[in-house]
Amino acid sequence: MAIDIVRQVSANLKEAVLDEVHSVSVNSGQLTPRSPKKLLKLLNDGRLVLAFIDEELAGWLVAERLSPGLSELGMAYVKPEYRNEPVFDALAHRAITDDEAFLFATYNTNMLRYVEREFGFVPVSLWHVVWRSWGLFLLKRLGRDARLSIGNRMKTLQPLFALREKPWK
Repeated sequence: MAIDIVRQVSANLKEAVLDEVHSVSVNSGQLTPRSPKKLLKLLNDGRLVLAFIDEELAGWLVAERLSPGLSELGMAYVKPEYRNEPVFDALAHRAITDDEAFLFATYNTNMLRYVEREFGFVPVSLWHVVWRSWGLFLLKRLGRDARLSIGNRMKTLQPLFALREKPWK
């Protein structure tokens, strides 16, 4: 099975893909949902990275701009039936560029260690994330859906943060 990683989809697929991403993000309890309007903007801007296997949507990852030169990798999701495939790795390699720095937030220690090892992220505190993003990391989480989603997860899980600075050229 070949993994096709794309930043754009044809017009006839766009609505179905965005509906699926929105539905999963709202109903999974593991993702911080984005509005359909926000997802469309992310897709149109090439910041919603999609993975297809045999023309079926297998997963996605958002590289969401927080401030000039800084984006957050987020809303990463790989369908359960594709979790033995290297889908997340392919998504991350396509999303992470040397043009900007990236923040990564997770509740999964193994995922944090993975981005450290594979992509050069360094663990940081929440306060470092807030400082580095000019507070926008927290501001974007003030919406009702985001607050509910994050609040439910934080009842049992501890968020972990990592940063990958833009490489010097």
